[in-house]
Amino acid sequence: MVTLAAAQGTPWPAVLLDLGIATSFVTCTLATTNALVRVLFSMGRDGITPPPRVLGATHRRYRTPHVAIAAALPVAGAVPALMLVCGTFVVSAIGGPVPVVLAALLVAAVAWYVWLRVRRPAELTGIGVYDETSVADVHGLGVRR
Repeated sequence: MVTLAAAQGTPWPAVLLDLGIATSFVTCTLATTNALVRVLFSMGRDGITPPPRVLGATHRRYRTPHVAIAAALPVAGAVPALMLVCGTFVVSAIGGPVPVVLAALLVAAVAWYVWLRVRRPAELTGIGVYDETSVADVHGLGVRR
């Protein structure tokens, strides 16, 4: 579409498309980061993470999971930056680094599961038991500090 717009002498569709793509990228990045931070925060609150309950801490004034954010964002930013520097940042469903990245994620997930199985089996069995929202969750009753 950008090529067609340039051939017609109207550059505004290209600018509009770039703006839409950039907005979509930022939105997806924020949503994914939010989900990652929430998972780390919940795991910290449940005592599953290696430094017990550190990731489950909240900021005194703003009540945000600042420790989980500080742990997640450097990793989330470093991996794509490292891939870009190495020249392997290609999004391809057929080949390229995508299968390698997915394999690395699978290895990391299995390693984490094995670590939890060996080091903290009691916490692992409690995951998913209390997944429904209750009145105490909504009103903030029983929040651990």
